[in-house]
Amino acid sequence: MYKQPPKEHQFTKGKSGNPTGQLNISDKFLFYLMTKFLQVLVETKVKTKSLVKNMDNVC
Repeated sequence: MYKQPPKEHQFTKGKSGNPTGQLNISDKFLFYLMTKFLQVLVETKVKTKSLVKNMDNVC
């Protein structure tokens, strides 16, 4: 239907696609590490709380 959009809706020269774009590999890896760290932190906290409750029952 359209061959070219109007000039005001075209990408500027030297810039195309999605300028903010997809996360690069290092950002993805950093996000992965942070989520794993938080998972371990939460699991450790839950285990610690249950361990403390068990210790209270023993004493």
